[in-house]
Amino acid sequence: MKRVENKVVIVTGGALGIGRETCLLLAKEGAKVAVTDLLAKEGQELVEEVNLSGGEAKFWHLDVSDEKEVEKVYAEVVKEFGKLNATVNNAGIAGVDKPTHDITEKEWDSVMNVNVKGVFFCTKHAIPHLQKSGNGSIVNLSSIYGLVGAGDLPPYHLQKVQLE
Repeated sequence: MKRVENKVVIVTGGALGIGRETCLLLAKEGAKVAVTDLLAKEGQELVEEVNLSGGEAKFWHLDVSDEKEVEKVYAEVVKEFGKLNATVNNAGIAGVDKPTHDITEKEWDSVMNVNVKGVFFCTKHAIPHLQKSGNGSIVNLSSIYGLVGAGDLPPYHLQKVQLE
């Protein structure tokens, strides 16, 4: 069907799981895929798989909680592929699994920095490139925990509710 043929898409957290499958589907549909992740080995392996199957992909190391790195990587993707048509904000972490009263500020901040600030930074730095392309899409992935609660992973559940 090639719905995204010749489109350039950045996928954060693209090396494993939902991100990996998103990259594979986008490439199969004809997109040029920027696989971004902290996991370089897995990201490079995915890029090789995509390229060997006739798709087009390249890997960038990306810590979405680092705004300067986000800005740099988004600019590099545009330089490499010539434009940006979409970004998929998939990167996320669950954080520690312990009672709220035992969670440290550092543990709390690590979840918020990736799952909340990371989405903001990637959206912020995608928009100017999407505007230059004339249009585009921003896809923010969430989870069932944006709708229902659970007794584990308090920081994760709270930030999902805040994003819904």
